[in-house]
Amino acid sequence: MNLAWGIFGFALLGILLSSAIAPIIIRMVSHWGLVDVPGKSAHKQHARPTPLAGGTILVVAYVIIFWLGNFWREHMLQPVFLGGLIIYVFGFWDDKVGLSAFPKLIGQILGSSIIVIWGNSIQLFGNIFTSLLPLQVIPWLDILITFFWLIGVTNAMNMIDSMDGLATGLGVVFFGFISAASMISSQPAMTLLGMSLFGICITLYFLNSTPAHFFLGDSGSQLLGFLSASLALIYAPDNLNPLSTWFVPILLLFLPIFDTTMVVFSRLYHRQPVYKANMDHLYHRLMSLKISPARSVMSVHLASIILGCIAFLVMYTEPILSNGVFILILFCSGLTIYFFIFQSDKKIPKS
Repeated sequence: MNLAWGIFGFALLGILLSSAIAPIIIRMVSHWGLVDVPGKSAHKQHARPTPLAGGTILVVAYVIIFWLGNFWREHMLQPVFLGGLIIYVFGFWDDKVGLSAFPKLIGQILGSSIIVIWGNSIQLFGNIFTSLLPLQVIPWLDILITFFWLIGVTNAMNMIDSMDGLATGLGVVFFGFISAASMISSQPAMTLLGMSLFGICITLYFLNSTPAHFFLGDSGSQLLGFLSASLALIYAPDNLNPLSTWFVPILLLFLPIFDTTMVVFSRLYHRQPVYKANMDHLYHRLMSLKISPARSVMSVHLASIILGCIAFLVMYTEPILSNGVFILILFCSGLTIYFFIFQSDKKIPKS
């Protein structure tokens, strides 16, 4: 199949398939009692009971496309499929009965273990610190940072899912950019799978936007984060300088990472439990600046698109320039976190 036609076809398949199954699954999960009731906690401000159907729509469409596209034949994509199923099962369990943090972490460790057992890991220490660390220690450090990446991004996407269309829109942006990046790096199977997820997320975005027909739930937001982290992990631009591309996945997922980092620092500073939901996310802070809900969500999506464009521009430059740009982004992000935590937290309502 011509790759260009494949890209279009899998994106369209993702849109049509998820659109077709969405009404059925919304009715099914409502019948099962998977409904988010208003007023359960302070950060839940929706007006009517809403089905937690997003995760089931995503996983059903994903499983069908994974089979139809013969992606199960691809060794590098097999653990993404299996690990994603584990994440979904634990997320669905959480949506149904409400799990504590520990069982959810166990599910994330199990899903991430599938990725690592298959032989996929971040080669950070092996590529950069070879001459500084004992050789027998390097693989274990790379595995440790891989678990941190997979579990961290999974939770980051879950935490940023604080407003209709926010996480699904970030999914659209990420899968669009990672598909383009994998096409450049000659990873056609990953390109087509990414485009199918791009199409699925387009449907989820429109049905999850205000007024939302469903919420993602933990099953949806965690699965979205895990799939994003996994595809970012197996992205391998061998035709480009790794010193100029190592941070590309970070920039493509920068907004969820930024939001989680800010929330953790804020809650530690204010001596609040990190795991307890509150109205202190990026979206809520933009609202505190008198930005409307729609524009707040749009601002986050636009920022993610800009960061993706920057990643694509600097990946072709010399390492000193590309890493300089990345450091500048980190510095500006640090200033933003400082402003929100120390200057505007008094405007954020506490639960």
